[in-house]
Amino acid sequence: MTAWTCMRSSPALPLVLLFLFLRVIRISERANDAFSSLIAFGLLASWFTHVLENVGMTLNLMPITGIPLPFFSYGGSFMLASWLAIGILARISSEGRGGLSGPFRV
Repeated sequence: MTAWTCMRSSPALPLVLLFLFLRVIRISERANDAFSSLIAFGLLASWFTHVLENVGMTLNLMPITGIPLPFFSYGGSFMLASWLAIGILARISSEGRGGLSGPFRV
């Protein structure tokens, strides 16, 4: 991969994570009960903390730690936990109120 390719694709990471965060907020707002909403916000807070820490480490504003970037860094157990969290969010979304019918609709 060349440097030019990295420079062109680097704005995609924050946009993908922003899209994910906004979808989780939408899922938590449409949840049927307070517990489901708190679970969704808790997952969002966990991912946001990991992203904030990783960006701070990259910009040399925070000490370097071993926290993986959600869905991008290689970390077997955290990757599994992130995909399980996506499954939980999909379940909350499917049981939520005001949603549209059909697959992948939130």
